[in-house]
Amino acid sequence: MIAATQRARLIQLLKELFQLDQPDLDFGLYRIMHAKAGQVTQFLEEDLLEIIQAAFGEADEAKLNEAQTAYEAAKKQAADYGAPDPDMTPPVMKAKAALDAVRNAETHEGDVYDHLYRFFERYYDAGDFMSRRYFARETDGKAAPYAVPYDGREVYMHWANRDQYYIKTSEYLTNFTFDPTKAPEHPKLDTARSMKVHCRIVSASEGEHNNVKASEQTERFFLIYEAEPVKLETSEVGEPELVLQFEYRADPKKSGQSGAWAKKRLEEAAELIKATLPNLAGAESFAAALMTPAPTEKHKDRALLEKYLAQYTARNTMDYFIHKDLGGFLRRELDFYIKNEIMRLDDIEAADALQVEGYLARVKVLRRIARHLIDFLAQLEDFQKKLWLKKKFVSDTQYCITLDRIPERFYPEIAANEAQHEEWVRLFAIDDLDGYSTPLSVQFLEANDKLSVDTSHFKLSFRDELVSTIQGLDKDLAGVAVCAENGQALRTIRSKARDIVDAIYIDPPYNTDASSIIYKNGYKSSSWLSLIQERLLEASTLLSNKGIICAAIDDEQMPQLSEVMGSIFSTDLGKAVVRSNPQSRKSKTTLSPSHEYALFYGRSSLSKPASLGLTDKRLARYPLRDERGHYSWMSFIRTGTNELRSDRPKMHYPIVVDLDDRLRVPKMSWHADRGEHGEYEIEEEISDGEVSVYPISEKNGERIEKRWHRGWERVLDDLTEYRVRRNKDN
Repeated sequence: MIAATQRARLIQLLKELFQLDQPDLDFGLYRIMHAKAGQVTQFLEEDLLEIIQAAFGEADEAKLNEAQTAYEAAKKQAADYGAPDPDMTPPVMKAKAALDAVRNAETHEGDVYDHLYRFFERYYDAGDFMSRRYFARETDGKAAPYAVPYDGREVYMHWANRDQYYIKTSEYLTNFTFDPTKAPEHPKLDTARSMKVHCRIVSASEGEHNNVKASEQTERFFLIYEAEPVKLETSEVGEPELVLQFEYRADPKKSGQSGAWAKKRLEEAAELIKATLPNLAGAESFAAALMTPAPTEKHKDRALLEKYLAQYTARNTMDYFIHKDLGGFLRRELDFYIKNEIMRLDDIEAADALQVEGYLARVKVLRRIARHLIDFLAQLEDFQKKLWLKKKFVSDTQYCITLDRIPERFYPEIAANEAQHEEWVRLFAIDDLDGYSTPLSVQFLEANDKLSVDTSHFKLSFRDELVSTIQGLDKDLAGVAVCAENGQALRTIRSKARDIVDAIYIDPPYNTDASSIIYKNGYKSSSWLSLIQERLLEASTLLSNKGIICAAIDDEQMPQLSEVMGSIFSTDLGKAVVRSNPQSRKSKTTLSPSHEYALFYGRSSLSKPASLGLTDKRLARYPLRDERGHYSWMSFIRTGTNELRSDRPKMHYPIVVDLDDRLRVPKMSWHADRGEHGEYEIEEEISDGEVSVYPISEKNGERIEKRWHRGWERVLDDLTEYRVRRNKDN
């Protein structure tokens, strides 16, 4: 009985892991999983039980009677031989252990189910596998600490979702299909006829983009399409399918909190659908199915329609993760779990051979079953990973081409195109130019041949014919704009743009309360880092050897972003503080920041930012000029504080000057035990015509040993930045 309960609990968890608890969803990955659902279900409900029972055996009456008879016979025989304590004789103890093993077979089976449940449940969290690497065995009174997979470097940065891809779900807004007859609440689960219902976006306004958070005026909501809330379509096989139509846009009537307003609008949508369906010819069966009660603890009168509308809209409220190597991670963790949770050395030392054999049998069965389950889960996760990493198809390609590159035979059609005409008026105010008319004339186009034609305003046949007339189109393109999710866009252009991009500028979401990404499980910063790291890795493949990337960020994630960029790009070029808001902005603390940061990194040591040049004020400090640029003269001997040799002994060293005023730093080694302050030993000859110059000055006839402005290592690195000027006595 105990084993059956634990088995049921495990199977319920596994159905959720394998996403078999949503048989009514019929799109994307769910459709793939449904094709394998029979195989997975058979394994969970039949094969799993058979494997465990085959290993441990069933504790049926025959086996129990047999073991009981053997035990009683051994005990009687020991008594017949006059043993003072028959229970302590080896034959009786062996028979007793065998009897206990049969009696405990169900307990052993239950242990395996319990361990399988505990193992998979500890990593699974609301649809995702979180990579919590356990360091020690958890107990009833203490949670297990986690281990970080350190790789040996001096400084290592780790975050909870490091080995997962951060996935944005907004791409699924227009694709949600379900079958209410497959819902657990529906009374006819085995009905032969499927019933497809599609939730579809009829129109949507532009939402959040770049680093711009939706405002009160631009925040979007799911609104029922009142012009035609429901309609029937016919599938490819001739079956009717119901379509529920929505808009996804800003709502000018919105009031109060966003969550409450979205809920109100969803309730209104459900009421309008319920009112419309009875009047839609041919939709009677759909209406009946969608009105099937699906109550919850909070909503006693909820119907299937409300259930699915909530699922549909909820898909836009939380993003999710795909594990980069779920199979490898779970297999490693399984071995650790077995060693720490099952194979306890203290218990093994105190056990006899038969008990140890029982331990090993359970471990063997557990490992075999768990690996089967891990293989299934890894297939699912790897499939999602392939879908995510797969290059996406280009859905549309258009060109912007100036008129001077277009043959004049296309001009009449261009002049007659109203959409192109309106765009030119809006962007370039061509209605203020000489020769403007409605419609446009060919002569006007000839006179203004730098106007850019947007092929999206024309038929595909026009675009294709126009593009075919331009030789070397790729070479002449001045730029490419890609409209896509940024990670997918980077993968799509990777092969064409690899190693050729000189500069990249990114302005990621700052992850503040005003512009936070959608995240789950409290892993706000970790989710953000997974999002950023993957895209930075893709971007790094595009940079040339001299390429530079600049990232804008504020204080919220600057330290973390700096660490991630430093781990990807080999050269840290520096951080600029940008005064972005002189009036300052609100913050969580009493300090009101007025700045942001620009982080600069390079692909290699060849990456060097160009100079912005010198202002007139700065040029005044460097009035002289030679072939290397502007400069001024100053003494290299330190003056003011810490100017003496005794203050910084290692800054007192020779600089060698030859007859042509060329500088060099000789080879030398420091000896702290020489002289009053320590001194350098010169390890090479100073040739004729060279002189060793030390930082020594005179005051009132007294010789004062001083120090240079900079150490010899820095001078050696920047020798070309120094000049020699001799006084009157040479």
